[in-house]
Amino acid sequence: HMDGGCFLREEFHLEDEQDVGIGAQKQTLKYWQHSDAFSNPNGAINIAALKWLREKLHAIKIECLFNATPLRLIELYSGNGNHSFAAAAVCDEVISVEYDARLVRAAKQTALANDVRNVKIVKDTAESFLHRRYNKQAETRQSETITVDDTLQWREVLLVDPPRSGLDKTVSQIAAQNFSTIIYVSCSLESLARDLNSLSRRFAVEHAALLDQFPRTPHSECAVVLSRR
Repeated sequence: HMDGGCFLREEFHLEDEQDVGIGAQKQTLKYWQHSDAFSNPNGAINIAALKWLREKLHAIKIECLFNATPLRLIELYSGNGNHSFAAAAVCDEVISVEYDARLVRAAKQTALANDVRNVKIVKDTAESFLHRRYNKQAETRQSETITVDDTLQWREVLLVDPPRSGLDKTVSQIAAQNFSTIIYVSCSLESLARDLNSLSRRFAVEHAALLDQFPRTPHSECAVVLSRR
């Protein structure tokens, strides 16, 4: 028990097919889960999903090394940091954005438990975070009040794992304008199809994986990597 409710600790043992940047192919991550908040129900499939994510990010990281550009992952709807902390082994920096205070607290405990220092945990909605970070920066650049834009010094990849309803229209629009790579994890094939259709003019599906997070049910999870056309 901690302030704010009951928390449980879960360990995932990740063994990558290749060295993804942590100096070894094996890593154990200790996650804090809030007993009354969402967490992935299928541990084995979750491990497979995290390995798939790191594999895709590793390919992007290789490109960054050739270009001497650091890699930053921005995850929206990040929950307790399930994806964020696994991705931290590959990325130079991860910004993990979540609005639920219980999950934010769990993510902060997970960061301490694993001594992860390159994940920045932000309590905010996806819409508010993107608007403040990108729309406001665009307005500031136009007014010429700053000369250095931090986002231009990094290769930024967006990871979204929205609720079953899918992406808010504002999130989809700002994401399409500011990222060349989007990783979309969805627990609803219907909302995923809708959102991919709206993004299809600017993005193409480069990779996809079907993840049976909910066995013996009609529900499944799908992850796709979108690249700008």
